Amino acid sequence: MNSTQGIQNLVGKIVTIILDPLMALLLGAGLVVFMWGLVQFIWGFSSETGISKEQGKQHMLWGIIGMAVMACAFGLLALIANTVCGGSASSASGISSSCGF
Repeated sequence: MNSTQGIQNLVGKIVTIILDPLMALLLGAGLVVFMWGLVQFIWGFSSETGISKEQGKQHMLWGIIGMAVMACAFGLLALIANTVCGGSASSASGISSSCGF
């Protein structure tokens, strides 16, 4: 095994073991924040002050922003992997499959 294959194996394992689950976890956290904001927004209609409704709007906004950022990160990693390694991507980030791991 030459050094290029060793580096590709290392990068592939890091992506598969660390980055893919971390990115999925952060995407899930964005979904949870969005859903909590939706619950606050709905409960805010029965509240007389409306504070909970405004907090719900903010949580929904930040949840959507977080999910969009993570979706862009998945796409960016797949684009980089396809550019560097060539081929089509089939894993979550696309690096491990396109680099031959």
